[in-house]
Amino acid sequence: MGAIGTRLAQLLRQTGAPVRIAAVAVRDAQTPRDGLPEGVALIDSPEALAATGASLVVEAAGRGSVGIWGRAAFAAEMDYAVSSTSAFVDEALLAELLSLARAKGRQLLIPPGALGGIDALAAAGRLPIASVEHRIVKPAQAWKGTPAADLVDLDALSGPTVFFSASAREAADAFPQNANVAVITALAGSGWTGRGSRWLPIPMPCSTATKSAPRAISAKWISPLKTARSRPIQNHPR
Repeated sequence: MGAIGTRLAQLLRQTGAPVRIAAVAVRDAQTPRDGLPEGVALIDSPEALAATGASLVVEAAGRGSVGIWGRAAFAAEMDYAVSSTSAFVDEALLAELLSLARAKGRQLLIPPGALGGIDALAAAGRLPIASVEHRIVKPAQAWKGTPAADLVDLDALSGPTVFFSASAREAADAFPQNANVAVITALAGSGWTGRGSRWLPIPMPCSTATKSAPRAISAKWISPLKTARSRPIQNHPR
């Protein structure tokens, strides 16, 4: 199920959540999988989604899957939660899925993920925001296999090093696995550009074992600084 899907299933089981995983989407449903929850069906096409009887589809497969499975989820009148929010740098896709959700009376859900207190930013976004600065700080290992490797020598880092500074859209587009949170910050506030807003995510690799996402909001009436620190889940350093 992938690192995120596996961890989600573990947490649901450990907490005794009143949720049943009906199906898991895979590339090839004929290939046996170990460790699946009991009674889970394997499906390998969006068309098979309707027969699962699910009420919520959770995407955790990468931004290329967001549109495909979102359309299928809403066609089957299911709610849809998106993990790979970097897909929404394509504003046309976001608008399409929102329209489909409204037409079916369903919800397009964007979980806050690693961002705590995102409701404070959402509330602030109701009024003009001068700027929002989102810094993404992760261990150097988390940036391997991304364009960061071409910008800085990740193995030689001995401390925090700024290697990229741009808008939320540019950060999420360049680092789709690392900067999904920049999209959540942007959408929770006043959108990609907002009313005079300036979005400034600054990914910074570091040599620690933790991840953090400091977020500063500047406006005439508010200037909070929020820092969330977390540890990467096993087998998923990003």
